[in-house]
Amino acid sequence: MKGKFSFLMVVFLLAARVDAAPEESSLETFQSALDEIITFSQRDSGKKLDSVDIERLSALVNVLVDQGMVLAQRSSTDDLPIIMEACRGASEASTLLLMRGLEDRISSSENVSDETLDSVQLMMKENALNYSVVLEPLMVFSLRCNSYTIPVLEEFVRLLPSHEVTKVRMEGLSMFRNGIFNMIVGSLNVIADEEISTEHRLETASTLDEVAAEFSSAMTIPLRQRAEELVRSAREGSVPPFREYLVRIEEALKDRGCNALCATSP
Repeated sequence: MKGKFSFLMVVFLLAARVDAAPEESSLETFQSALDEIITFSQRDSGKKLDSVDIERLSALVNVLVDQGMVLAQRSSTDDLPIIMEACRGASEASTLLLMRGLEDRISSSENVSDETLDSVQLMMKENALNYSVVLEPLMVFSLRCNSYTIPVLEEFVRLLPSHEVTKVRMEGLSMFRNGIFNMIVGSLNVIADEEISTEHRLETASTLDEVAAEFSSAMTIPLRQRAEELVRSAREGSVPPFREYLVRIEEALKDRGCNALCATSP
């Protein structure tokens, strides 16, 4: 997922047009794939996906991953809604697939028995295995997507006038930080789960290592310390090559620098 948007400037007057067109085209391709993934995931949500459906979803996720670098190229605060909506969409699609076929098992209007919860957890695990070819790259993409959000959100918070630092915005920031923490927890669970393919566990560890510094910078110091403790515990029980990744992730979380995003709180 490296950048695909460096182009030689042949004619100076055409440079802006040459640079702009591929990025906009890539963004449209990316958004179209994401929209179709969500729509596809919502369709007949009580039924299992067949092999043809899974193959189609897998192809769409590959487009999403291939075009995803377009988000990293968008560094203006005006682009923040685009990046955050992309991350939300990827998360929604993952949730829809994990929860597929479970709507009739859980009702928000009634108490859920332990037996039902056990059944739901088992079915979610089955979904994770059955749809792994879609879910695994989608979950790794979500890690990177949220890392792209952080520097843009940092700039937005830094430039925010004090009178616009509202309770709603502070609650949103808190939810975002907690979401980052939960992504770290989820990634550690994947890395530790020996029932998951070694390839996906290693890709998750490598990607978390890649985004750890950005994730660390977004969290408050206390939340960062909690994440560090969890990574330390995972590292102490790990084996190579996972240990090397976890050592670097733990090191990133030890950073006690606190920028505008970290320091802004209710």
